[in-house]
Amino acid sequence: MRRLAIVVQRYGTEITGGAEFHARWVAGKLRDRFDITVFTTTALDYITWENHYPAGEDEVEGIRVLRYPVEEPRDMERFKRYCDWLYRQPHRDADEERWLRDQGPHAPGLIEALRRERTRHDLFFFFTYLYYSTVRGLPAVAPRAVMQPTAHDEPPLKLRIF
Repeated sequence: MRRLAIVVQRYGTEITGGAEFHARWVAGKLRDRFDITVFTTTALDYITWENHYPAGEDEVEGIRVLRYPVEEPRDMERFKRYCDWLYRQPHRDADEERWLRDQGPHAPGLIEALRRERTRHDLFFFFTYLYYSTVRGLPAVAPRAVMQPTAHDEPPLKLRIF
């Protein structure tokens, strides 16, 4: 059976966000045809990215889930102020790198796991363009990666980092 990895910033039955729900729906539809592993973080809340679930292996609706801790929670007020500045001013690539880290979820262990597992899966399916897990994860597993960007017409989409 072919091995499919799904990479998404949060994963669980109580998470009803668009990209996260879409990832869980796809996993459920494909689980009879693929050996699926979800790579995600321990976060439940996308505002703070605070760790909620235990790190390590889990199972959700019969699907194997590997959770990695978020190293830094997000201070949303500080992040909003930074976004207001970044979206309106000329800026450097380093400013966008800072934005990406602050946007999160900053989980370097997840990216390291993708690098270690890159040859064990036939395909890595990333959900949504907006987060650290996608921007840093895609290059770690290329050329076995595809992305469902789930993009909106929003200021981050215009950043050079994307």
